[in-house]
Amino acid sequence: MTDTWFWVALTLLLSGFFSALVAWLTIGRVYRRQGRSVAAFFFLMGVSLPLFGVPVSAVIAYMLRKSKMEVIRGGTSNIDLDELVMSFPVARRSFGEGAMSVLMKQKFMPSNVKIHALSALESQINKTHLSIIKQALSDKEDEVRLFSFSIIDRMEKRINGEIHRYQKIFEKSDNLQVRLKAARELARLYWDLVYFELADDTLQKFLIDEAMRFIDFVLKHEYENIPIHMLLGRVYLFKGMDEAAQREFAFVLETDPTQYGVVAPYMAEIFFRQGNYRTVRSLLVHDDDELYYNIQLHPVVALWKAE
Repeated sequence: MTDTWFWVALTLLLSGFFSALVAWLTIGRVYRRQGRSVAAFFFLMGVSLPLFGVPVSAVIAYMLRKSKMEVIRGGTSNIDLDELVMSFPVARRSFGEGAMSVLMKQKFMPSNVKIHALSALESQINKTHLSIIKQALSDKEDEVRLFSFSIIDRMEKRINGEIHRYQKIFEKSDNLQVRLKAARELARLYWDLVYFELADDTLQKFLIDEAMRFIDFVLKHEYENIPIHMLLGRVYLFKGMDEAAQREFAFVLETDPTQYGVVAPYMAEIFFRQGNYRTVRSLLVHDDDELYYNIQLHPVVALWKAE
């Protein structure tokens, strides 16, 4: 019996010792002045938990099992609406009044604010954002001009780097699927250089020809490839070949009707050029209002809905 109590006491002391050691090596380094107090507290906790942990846990579990929470159901009359409204946090815009393009044209706007705005545009860059970044190239502040140039330069280098990488894969691989994947990427990348206006007019024809070369290669082996047909339609639209573009967009829509929200704006652009405004309205003002709730197209659709 004596041996049993000896081993119990030894186990409790070891538990307390190791708890104090862990506390000293972790928390004790943060609270150096109270290091001994922290170690003593954890020593006592390490000794007491094996003794009292089980019975205390059993009592708490029993109390929770027997306790019942009264559900109080109140009506809306119990809500103080004035206090509720005042408790909402005030939402403030980061860039003050107007859109980004207006902000970048402000003569007396601090350069650090403009750089912050350019950085935000770079995180989700598209053609509209890139046009605003290009406007900053003529800013009176050197820092703003250099920062906008660095954004454009990084984007151009990234696209050209990917073109170089996929070009090597396309030329050296013997696997048809690998070459098709590279061709799809190359068609998109060459088009991006044209679409984002990252190349001058003398290079545009070469870039368009390269994009068409890889589009033709993909369609030769994957004629049902919807994204490539969509890309081909956009290339035709850029070149002013409206009928060819219309055929591609019609093929996309017939093959996959769920692409209506993507195809309809391009189709509307073609019919607008032709002066067929009734068809433009029927394309934009659709039964399901898909385009109406598009954040970019909403003003245009609302105009055609005569709102």
